[in-house]
Amino acid sequence: MRQFVHVALAAAIAAAGTSAHAAWYEAKSNHFIIDGDIDPQVLGDYAKKLERFDQAVRMARQMPDPPLTDSGRLRIYVVRKAADWND
Repeated sequence: MRQFVHVALAAAIAAAGTSAHAAWYEAKSNHFIIDGDIDPQVLGDYAKKLERFDQAVRMARQMPDPPLTDSGRLRIYVVRKAADWND
């Protein structure tokens, strides 16, 4: 029981410490998962641009376009400032 109380207390402290951070959003496309603390519309537009670039490279190099799951997609993190990454 004592261990449960310690775990519950640690979880409450961790949750309280994260409340000051900005909200993070996620945009998914065929080949990318983009997480960022910016406007979701901006993330979606960025994902569309990346998909067009990916398609152009695949066409130029005559590469196949296999179906991907979340584990096969490239994950990209977008932050406003590099200093935000350390928080």
